[in-house]
Amino acid sequence: MVNLDGITSKPAANGEVTLTRKCPFCGKEHSVTIKQEPLLLGMNALSAGALVQDAFPSFTADEREFIMTGICPKCWDNM
Repeated sequence: MVNLDGITSKPAANGEVTLTRKCPFCGKEHSVTIKQEPLLLGMNALSAGALVQDAFPSFTADEREFIMTGICPKCWDNM
């Protein structure tokens, strides 16, 4: 399940979008800039029951984790 609590999005250049949210562990604000089209397609795939790695194949594991939970890479590595 995707937790979009506290996430904000802002258009970026070249069809990209910047997602920003606070990490639930460290409380620091983090951002990721990703392509908007694969994000929207992936969100639709997730809602249809796809696995996150199948819904967002072009995104890194850190980007997928950030989208799903908001956990920043440093906190994820520390777990």
